[in-house]
Amino acid sequence: MLNTFWNRASGLLSAHVVEFVARMEMMTKEEARLFKERWRLVNEITNDEAQRKSVSNRLRDLEILYQFGQEMGWTNRDDAEEVRWRWKRLREETGV
Repeated sequence: MLNTFWNRASGLLSAHVVEFVARMEMMTKEEARLFKERWRLVNEITNDEAQRKSVSNRLRDLEILYQFGQEMGWTNRDDAEEVRWRWKRLREETGV
């Protein structure tokens, strides 16, 4: 299921990247300045939201990313024991 979603998203992303690059060639200095300012604001808001997240929510988000990597086959089995040890240590130190 996830692979199907990823394949569809990749196809859409590719089309958007091509469109974005084409638009960048036609962008004026003022449009570029506004574009940069909008992304600065987006980054500021994203950073503020991330700082307000609790440790347990951050660990949950990290676990979701880890599971996604496993589902996509992005695992390095040699490091699995090290990762388990780090997760255990994080849980112990944070009390989660």
